[in-house]
Amino acid sequence: MTGDFSRWRGLNAKHRGYSGVLMQQGRLYTDSDWNENTAIQTERMESALARVIGPGGTPKTAPGFAITAGAGGFGIGAGSYWVDGVRVENPAPISYADQGGGLNLEPLTEIVQDGAEMLIHLELRKDEVSALQDGLLADPALSGIDTAVRERAHWRVAIRPVTLTDAERTEIVARAGCGHAPDFPDWRPGTGRMSAGTAPAADLPDDSDCLIPPDAGYLSQENQLYRVQIVRGGTRAQARFVWSRENGSVAARLGRDEGGAFILLGAREDEALGFPSGGWVEVLDDRDAALGRPGTFTRMTLTEGVATFSPGIGNFDQMVNPRVRRWDHGGASALGLPLTAAPTLLERGVQVAFTDGSYVAGDAWMFEARAATGEARWPPCPGAADAAVPPMTWGVRRVPLALARRAGDGIAQITDLRATFPALTCLQAEDVGYDDSATGLGAETVQEAIEALAGRSGQGLCTALVRNRDELRAAVEALRPGQSIRLCLAGGNFQLQQTLPLTRLGHVIVQGTGPQTVVSVAEGEAALLFEGCASVRVADLSVNGGPNGNGSGRHGALTMLGCGDVTVERVRAGCRSGLDRASACIASIGRLGRRQELRIRDCVLKPGQAQIGVQVVGASRIIVEDNLIRPAAASPGLPALRIAADARQRALIGRGLLRFSTARDSSWPALTVRRARNPFSDEPPDQLDEIDEERFYFDGQAIEIPMYRGGVALRMLPGFGPALARALAANSKSRIVDPREMRRHLRNLLSEAAGHGGRAVIAGRTVNLLPDKHFRLAQTPFLAQGIVIGGDTVEEARITGNRIEAANDGIRIAASGRGDPREPIWRSRPPANRIAHAVVSGNTITLNPLSSATPAHGLFLGHVARASVGQNSVAMAEGLFPVEAPAPHFGICQFGWRGQLLTICENHVTGMDTGIAVIPGLADIVRGVWRLRDNAALRTRRAYVTAQAVDVI
Repeated sequence: MTGDFSRWRGLNAKHRGYSGVLMQQGRLYTDSDWNENTAIQTERMESALARVIGPGGTPKTAPGFAITAGAGGFGIGAGSYWVDGVRVENPAPISYADQGGGLNLEPLTEIVQDGAEMLIHLELRKDEVSALQDGLLADPALSGIDTAVRERAHWRVAIRPVTLTDAERTEIVARAGCGHAPDFPDWRPGTGRMSAGTAPAADLPDDSDCLIPPDAGYLSQENQLYRVQIVRGGTRAQARFVWSRENGSVAARLGRDEGGAFILLGAREDEALGFPSGGWVEVLDDRDAALGRPGTFTRMTLTEGVATFSPGIGNFDQMVNPRVRRWDHGGASALGLPLTAAPTLLERGVQVAFTDGSYVAGDAWMFEARAATGEARWPPCPGAADAAVPPMTWGVRRVPLALARRAGDGIAQITDLRATFPALTCLQAEDVGYDDSATGLGAETVQEAIEALAGRSGQGLCTALVRNRDELRAAVEALRPGQSIRLCLAGGNFQLQQTLPLTRLGHVIVQGTGPQTVVSVAEGEAALLFEGCASVRVADLSVNGGPNGNGSGRHGALTMLGCGDVTVERVRAGCRSGLDRASACIASIGRLGRRQELRIRDCVLKPGQAQIGVQVVGASRIIVEDNLIRPAAASPGLPALRIAADARQRALIGRGLLRFSTARDSSWPALTVRRARNPFSDEPPDQLDEIDEERFYFDGQAIEIPMYRGGVALRMLPGFGPALARALAANSKSRIVDPREMRRHLRNLLSEAAGHGGRAVIAGRTVNLLPDKHFRLAQTPFLAQGIVIGGDTVEEARITGNRIEAANDGIRIAASGRGDPREPIWRSRPPANRIAHAVVSGNTITLNPLSSATPAHGLFLGHVARASVGQNSVAMAEGLFPVEAPAPHFGICQFGWRGQLLTICENHVTGMDTGIAVIPGLADIVRGVWRLRDNAALRTRRAYVTAQAVDVI
C-alpha cells in the first residue's frame, strides 16, 4: 500500500545533496520533514553499502540463500544477502514452495519443463506496509487508527526458464561472480519519463469556486499529493496508467457479512478520503504484493454498506488478506489511461505527459498541488519547468543465486552463482586484485601472482617450459579453472592425437621458438582450442589442423571460443582441404555481450583447398595486418569432387546461370553504370548508362523453353540458353506439360551438369550444357575466403597490409544477426547489425573463383557507418574468364546500408566483371559523403556500378 503523505521531497533532497534535516524551535514540524530525513539517511546508507559490497553479495564466512536439492522444489538456505545495499534475511532454511507464508506462489512444475534449465534468483522490492496488512501497527489505545506506515524490503526466490548457449552460460557465471544479474531485456528498468504541470491560463474557465490567482492552473481549494502509477508495462503506446489525488492511500479491507455480501472494513466515511459509489478501485491481496503485480481494476458500487463490483473480482475465497484501493482516473476502461506525449488532463487543471521509451508496471511518480499558489509543484528536483524525470519508485532488483535443471519435482545440476565478500578484518591474498600489465604472469589476484612466481622454472623465463607433447598435455591438464599460465614450447614437433583444450582459464600465453616449434593434430580440426579464457596470446610457432568437416562450426587449426582479448603474432598455420568450406587456419568466436579486442599480425597462413584463412566472429575491435594467406597444394580433381558432394554449391551455380522469372519493375532508382567501350580492355570507362537493380543482379537473356504443350519463360546466361533449348527440343520422349515440373527438371539438369564437368544426360545422350567459355571450375588451388569478419556488431575493423592469393573471396566484412532487418527496412534507417568503423587499406588480393557462375569478391563490405577503403589492389588472373558474360565477380563491393562517410580511394582493380560497386540505392532520407576517387578499374565489363548519391571522381 502507500502512505497518506502531505508531500514527498526525497528526490529533491538527493539532487541537492542534503545530508540531514534539522528542527527549529517554535516551528511546525510536518510528516514531510520526518520522511525527507528518513529518505536521506536510507539512500546514504544503501548507496555506501552498494559501493562497498557491489550489486549483490553474501558474507564469505557465512553465506546465505544457498540453493540445494530438496522437497518443495528445492531448498533455500538461511542467512543474509545484500541487494543494492539493502539487507534481506532468511531466518531459517525453507523450501521454494513454503516461502511467502503460504501464499502458494507459482509451483516449479508449472514454470519449467522437465529437464529444462532455469535461473534461480533473489528478487527484491520495497513496499509500504499499513495497518491493513499488519494489524499490530494499529494501537487500540488510539481507537485502532493507523499512524505511520512502514517501509519493507520484500524478497522472494524466483525462477526464470532459460535456454543458454555455452557462451551465454559462461557470461552469466562471470557476471554473477561480481554480483551482477544477467542483462535480460525484460529485467532492465524502464526508460520512459514523466512531466507534470498545470494547463495554461488561457485554456481554463474564467470563474472558479475559490480564491486562486487569476493566472493559476490548479483549480481547487484542497492541497493534494498526486500519484501517477503504471499498471501495464511496455512501450509508451502499450503502457497504461492510473492516478490518485491522495497518493493511492485510500484503502480498506474487503470482507463478507453473514449473508455473504461484500463489505469494506476500516473505510472512512469521509467525502475526500472515502470510496465514492461507482468509482474505480483496485482489488488486491498479499499474493499480488509478493509478486509485484497490479490487482484487478473494477468499478465498486456501495449501497447501504454493501459493495458490488463490475466487472467481477474472481475467486475471492482464494485471496489472502484481500483489500481495495481507490483510484481517481475515471474513464471507461479497466486497463487505465493511455500514455501520450501531449499533456493529458487529470483534473482541475493538473496535467501530465510521457516521453517515448519503455515502462514497467509499478513505476510511479508523486507531485503536490497547492491551493495557495494554484500550481502543481514541478519539477520535483532542480531542473526546467517541463523537465521529465524517471520513476520515483525503487522498482525491483534481482541477483542470481544458481543455475539448475528441473528433475521431476525438484532440481539437479546446480551451479552456485552467489557472490561472496570477505570481512575487512580478514582479507586474504585471493581477495585482492593484481595488475598484471607489467609482469605478464597471467594473474588476476595476488594469490595467483604468488603461485605463478613460485611455479617458474629455474631459468625464470616462463610458468611452464615443455619439451614434448606429453609434457604439454600434462601441464594443461594440471591447470585449475581460472588459473593463468605462460607456456613456453621448445623447438620440435608436438604431434597431438586429439585437440588440446585449454578451457575456462585466466590469461594464457603460448609461445614457441619460431617456425621450428610445430603443433599438429591427427584428429579434429583444431590443434589448440582456447575456450572461455580471460585472454589469449599465441606467438612464434607453427600450427597444423586435422581433418575438417566434423560439424564443429568452421574451427581453425588455432581456435578461440568465448575468450577475452586475443593476440596472434608470427604464427604459421595450416588447415586441411575438404569437400566443404568447413575449417580455417585461425578462428575466433567471441562471447555474446562481451567486448573483445583481437589482433592477428605477421602470420603466414596456408588453408587447404576451399577453406578459410582467418575467421573472426563477435569481436568488438579487430586488427588484421601484414599477413600472407595463400592456398596449400591441392589434390587433382578436388574442385569437381567438392561440387559433386555439395548440393548447395550446385544450386548456387545454377542460380548464376538461370532464373525462373524475368526482371521485376523496381521502385528504387536505377543504378549508374560506367563501362568501357570495349569490355575487358585497358581503356578507361567512357560510357554512362543506367540499369535496373534486378537486371544488374542477373542480366541474362529472356528465352522460352518448349514443353510438350506450351513453354516456360526464363532468363538465362547468354549463349547457354539456346544450347539448353535445343537439347530439350530434341528430347521427343519428354511429356512435360506442367511448368512447375519443367522448372524442377531444369534444376536437376543444371545440378547434374555442375557436378559432372558441365555435362548432363538428356534422352540418353550426353550433352555439354556448360561449355568451358561459360563455366569453369578452378583447377588450381584456391581459398574459399581469405579474411572473414562477422558478428552482431563490429565497433572497429582495421584490415591492412595483407597479401591474399587465389581466393574466391579475398576480404569479407559484414555484421549480421538473427534479427538483422531485411531489405527494404535498412534502406531507410540504420540496421541493428552494422560495422561502426572500417579501415581496409594496402591489401593485395588475387582471385581464383570456383566457377564463372559463383560469386567472387576481392573485398566485400556490408552495412557500415563509416569506412575508408584505399590503396588496395585486386586482380583476376588474365584470361581466366575471357567471355563477356554476367559473371558475379566484383573487385570491391559495398552492399547494404551506408552511414555518414564512405570513401573508396586510390584502389586498383583489374580483370573483374565489375570493378567497384556501391549498391543498392537507399531512401532519400539517407544521405552521407559517399565518394569514389582516383581509382583505376581496368579490363572490366563494368568499371563502376553506383547507387544514387554516390560520387565518382
